[in-house]
Amino acid sequence: MVPPTNFSLQDSASHWLVMNVAVRNIFMGEGSDEKQLVEDTAHLIEKQIKDATESTISSTIENSKCAIERAFAVAEEAAQHVPEIKKRVFLLQQGNKEQMVKILGRNQKGNYCSVKQVQEQFHRHGRKAMLQRERH
Repeated sequence: MVPPTNFSLQDSASHWLVMNVAVRNIFMGEGSDEKQLVEDTAHLIEKQIKDATESTISSTIENSKCAIERAFAVAEEAAQHVPEIKKRVFLLQQGNKEQMVKILGRNQKGNYCSVKQVQEQFHRHGRKAMLQRERH
Protein backbone atom coordinates (compact mmCIF):
# COMPACT_ATOMS: atom_id res chain seq x y z
CA MET A 1 0.00 0.00 0.00
CA VAL A 2 1.47 3.34 -1.06
CA PRO A 3 1.35 6.22 1.44
CA PRO A 4 -0.77 9.21 0.47
CA THR A 5 1.27 11.98 -1.10
CA ASN A 6 -0.78 14.98 -0.06
CA PHE A 7 -1.37 14.49 3.67
CA SER A 8 -0.16 17.26 5.91
CA LEU A 9 -1.35 16.34 9.39
CA GLN A 10 0.22 13.83 11.74
CA ASP A 11 -3.24 12.24 12.13
CA SER A 12 -3.31 11.47 8.41
CA ALA A 13 0.00 9.65 8.69
CA SER A 14 -1.25 7.65 11.67
CA HIS A 15 -4.45 6.70 9.86
CA TRP A 16 -2.45 5.66 6.81
CA LEU A 17 -0.21 3.52 9.03
CA VAL A 18 -3.19 1.80 10.67
CA MET A 19 -4.77 1.07 7.29
CA ASN A 20 -1.48 -0.18 5.87
CA VAL A 21 -0.99 -2.66 8.74
CA ALA A 22 -4.60 -3.85 8.54
CA VAL A 23 -4.51 -4.39 4.77
CA ARG A 24 -1.13 -6.13 4.96
CA ASN A 25 -2.30 -8.49 7.68
CA ILE A 26 -5.54 -9.31 5.88
CA PHE A 27 -3.85 -10.07 2.56
CA MET A 28 -1.15 -12.12 4.23
CA GLY A 29 -3.74 -14.26 5.98
CA GLU A 30 -2.91 -12.86 9.38
CA GLY A 31 -6.29 -11.18 9.81
CA SER A 32 -7.79 -14.04 11.82
CA ASP A 33 -6.11 -12.88 15.01
CA GLU A 34 -7.73 -9.49 15.61
CA LYS A 35 -6.01 -9.06 18.96
CA GLN A 36 -2.58 -9.41 17.32
CA LEU A 37 -3.61 -6.96 14.59
CA VAL A 38 -4.62 -4.38 17.21
CA GLU A 39 -1.40 -4.94 19.17
CA ASP A 40 0.77 -4.59 16.05
CA THR A 41 -1.03 -1.44 15.02
CA ALA A 42 -0.80 0.03 18.52
CA HIS A 43 2.92 -0.79 18.66
CA LEU A 44 3.58 0.89 15.30
CA ILE A 45 1.60 3.99 16.30
CA GLU A 46 3.42 4.16 19.63
CA LYS A 47 6.79 3.91 17.84
CA GLN A 48 5.78 6.62 15.38
CA ILE A 49 4.72 8.96 18.20
CA LYS A 50 7.93 8.25 20.14
CA ASP A 51 10.11 8.94 17.07
CA ALA A 52 8.26 12.17 16.28
CA THR A 53 8.50 13.35 19.89
CA GLU A 54 12.21 12.58 20.15
CA SER A 55 12.85 14.38 16.88
CA THR A 56 10.91 17.44 18.05
CA ILE A 57 12.72 17.52 21.40
CA SER A 58 16.12 17.18 19.72
CA SER A 59 15.31 19.98 17.31
CA THR A 60 14.11 22.25 20.13
CA ILE A 61 17.25 21.57 22.16
CA GLU A 62 19.50 22.29 19.18
CA ASN A 63 17.67 25.54 18.37
CA SER A 64 17.88 26.61 22.03
CA LYS A 65 21.58 25.81 22.13
CA CYS A 66 22.20 27.98 19.05
CA ALA A 67 20.17 30.86 20.52
CA ILE A 68 22.09 30.68 23.81
CA GLU A 69 25.44 30.65 21.97
CA ARG A 70 24.41 33.74 19.98
CA ALA A 71 23.27 35.49 23.18
CA PHE A 72 26.61 34.76 24.85
CA ALA A 73 28.48 36.12 21.82
CA VAL A 74 26.45 39.34 21.94
CA ALA A 75 27.00 39.63 25.71
CA GLU A 76 30.76 39.13 25.32
CA GLU A 77 30.91 41.78 22.61
CA ALA A 78 28.88 44.21 24.73
CA ALA A 79 31.10 43.55 27.76
CA GLN A 80 34.13 44.70 25.79
CA HIS A 81 32.57 48.17 25.48
CA VAL A 82 31.73 48.61 29.19
CA PRO A 83 35.02 50.28 30.26
CA GLU A 84 34.76 52.86 27.47
CA ILE A 85 31.10 53.52 28.24
CA LYS A 86 31.87 54.00 31.94
CA LYS A 87 34.62 56.45 31.05
CA ARG A 88 32.32 58.44 28.77
CA VAL A 89 29.49 58.52 31.30
CA PHE A 90 31.89 59.75 33.98
CA LEU A 91 33.16 62.53 31.71
CA LEU A 92 29.64 63.54 30.75
CA GLN A 93 28.59 63.64 34.40
CA GLN A 94 31.45 66.04 35.09
CA GLY A 95 29.80 68.50 32.70
CA ASN A 96 33.05 69.32 30.92
CA LYS A 97 31.95 70.91 27.65
CA GLU A 98 35.17 70.09 25.81
CA GLN A 99 34.90 66.43 26.80
CA MET A 100 31.26 66.38 25.67
CA VAL A 101 32.34 67.64 22.27
CA LYS A 102 35.01 64.94 22.04
CA ILE A 103 32.55 62.23 23.03
CA LEU A 104 29.37 63.31 21.26
CA GLY A 105 30.65 65.98 18.94
CA ARG A 106 30.79 64.29 15.57
CA ASN A 107 27.80 64.31 13.31
CA GLN A 108 26.99 61.62 10.76
CA LYS A 109 29.36 63.19 8.24
CA GLY A 110 32.22 63.02 10.73
CA ASN A 111 32.40 66.80 11.25
CA TYR A 112 32.62 68.25 14.73
CA CYS A 113 29.55 70.03 16.08
CA SER A 114 29.46 73.14 18.19
CA VAL A 115 29.24 72.83 21.97
CA LYS A 116 25.67 74.10 21.83
CA GLN A 117 24.70 71.46 19.25
CA VAL A 118 26.29 68.74 21.38
CA GLN A 119 24.48 69.92 24.51
CA GLU A 120 21.17 69.97 22.64
CA GLN A 121 21.83 66.50 21.28
CA PHE A 122 22.79 65.21 24.72
CA HIS A 123 19.69 66.68 26.37
CA ARG A 124 17.41 65.46 23.57
CA HIS A 125 18.72 61.89 23.73
CA GLY A 126 18.89 61.96 27.52
CA ARG A 127 15.22 62.91 27.74
CA LYS A 128 14.28 60.17 25.27
CA ALA A 129 16.13 57.56 27.31
CA MET A 130 14.48 58.70 30.54
CA LEU A 131 11.01 58.65 28.95
CA GLN A 132 11.62 55.14 27.64
CA ARG A 133 12.71 53.95 31.09
CA GLU A 134 9.59 55.46 32.69
CA ARG A 135 7.35 53.65 30.19
CA HIS A 136 8.91 50.27 31.01
